[in-house]
Amino acid sequence: MRYETEVYSPSASDIEDDTPIGQAFKVLTWVVLGSLMLVWGVVGFVFWLPRLVREMVGFSVALVYANMTGGSLEPAGEGLKEAINFYKRGFEMAYTAVLKPRTGPTPPPGATTARPKIHVDRLFKEALWAVFVWWILLSVLGLISWTPLALVRWVATGAWLETLDGVLVKFWMWLDGLMGTAASG
Repeated sequence: MRYETEVYSPSASDIEDDTPIGQAFKVLTWVVLGSLMLVWGVVGFVFWLPRLVREMVGFSVALVYANMTGGSLEPAGEGLKEAINFYKRGFEMAYTAVLKPRTGPTPPPGATTARPKIHVDRLFKEALWAVFVWWILLSVLGLISWTPLALVRWVATGAWLETLDGVLVKFWMWLDGLMGTAASG
């Protein structure tokens, strides 16, 4: 049995409960929301910048075409606005989904909510585009100098394991130094 609802989030009574358990639930809700916001801050940015680049290039091409033919820039402008708002909208959606009181009837115990359909092909294409744009950006900035073939060889030979091992060792040494400093200070 599925329970169809637009947003399945805590009810107003869950958030406004003044009992100790209600207060604990409120704190937990904010901790989870904060964690989600941090994750979205990174993941959203990784996808937002390439999307913005694509829409800016598309808008520029449409601008040239519209200028030459007298056509409309409206569709290109809408796509650009959508890309600009993508990152901000992710924060808003997470906040609303977690904190907005449930609307409509309370679901029966054990009911599941309708989940949005995930379009794996579109997500894969966006991820591939994001990897491509970030690779170009980091190459132009001189932060990486890998060619696609060098990257395949690096992965295939297992050299990344040595790099990962070095990074983990440095991280644990830094963490140990931090904890030692905190304990002695």
